[in-house]
Amino acid sequence: MNRGLYIATTGLLNNSKQMDAISNNLANINTNSYKREMVISESFPEKLLSRINDNPSEFQKNKPYSGLKFEKKEGYYQAEINQINSAFFRIQTPAGMSYNSRVNFRVDDNGYLRTDYGNYKKQMKSDGENFIVDKTGQKIKIEIKEGQNPEDINIQIDNTGNLLVDGQKQTNLLNFPAWHVIGTTSAGIRSDRTVIDFSQGDVLETGNNLDFALKGDGFFKVKLGEKEFYTRDGSFSLNPNGEIITSEGALVLGQYGSIRVQNEDFKVNSDTGNIIVNGEIVDKFDIVKIDNTEDLRKKGDNLYEGLENIEIKEVPYEGSIMRYALEQPNVNNIDMMVSMINVMRNYETNQKVIRMIDENLGKAISDLPRV
Repeated sequence: MNRGLYIATTGLLNNSKQMDAISNNLANINTNSYKREMVISESFPEKLLSRINDNPSEFQKNKPYSGLKFEKKEGYYQAEINQINSAFFRIQTPAGMSYNSRVNFRVDDNGYLRTDYGNYKKQMKSDGENFIVDKTGQKIKIEIKEGQNPEDINIQIDNTGNLLVDGQKQTNLLNFPAWHVIGTTSAGIRSDRTVIDFSQGDVLETGNNLDFALKGDGFFKVKLGEKEFYTRDGSFSLNPNGEIITSEGALVLGQYGSIRVQNEDFKVNSDTGNIIVNGEIVDKFDIVKIDNTEDLRKKGDNLYEGLENIEIKEVPYEGSIMRYALEQPNVNNIDMMVSMINVMRNYETNQKVIRMIDENLGKAISDLPRV
């Protein structure tokens, strides 16, 4: 019963986080190039559930282990134990060790076996904090040869749980439960992270010659103070020095630093981003594509920066730049309202569960002493 209280409470907390994200999205429904936020949720680690004070001779033994299924999917691996609760894979998470009968994983760039998640493009990523560990509790790391793609490594898991790389045994993944373990249990759901959906928003023509919109996965680079940031908001203007700036005063960067055009009488090549004054190329917008957008965080004022100690992977931008137009937010107000209603209903359901458990506990406290 107490576990039910914990599970319902975690549901309330998760609903509250989701409501915050939805409210922020709706508040920015008219903000140029705003990117909606989404809360990624996951269950708490699966813990082993045991019976205590039982005689081993009288206790029903665990179901015998009967092997596992291993399969390479498109870009990841899947392993599943045939007989549930006969053995477990162990996954190290920030919230503790999790015991699972089924696991999806991939090899990251450093050779670690990690569970994966889907980003806003439904691409599977393995840069989270969940590691597969062996039966001794050590993170599993395999050697990656120079120039080798982790997806090309020949990995197998045999029927006894041995991890094989190119046919050579590396370690064993299985953890067999003690006689008193009867299964696993979870403490509910938790909010893992808030992610940003960088999908393209609609483009609206404005007629303003200092308005720019990016068509493709790219960012303008800007400088505010001594730090560089990224933005997709192309609502620019000129400062007294003739430099292109954002609406918050950040300098828009080109190949040679800040872009100086003196006045609005200039042209921009939509394919290359070259800035042309009097028929000559004077600069070029510094527009980049970022491979690891999941490591970007909002700073405010439509600016983004990378996580601390994380290298932002910039690659050449392959899209185009539109003048006299602005990108609109990728927020659909109807979808957000529907999501808000669903979250409110889930919140009310969890409230009712907590109230019901509380009433039952009250009856137990008041009625049991009479027996």
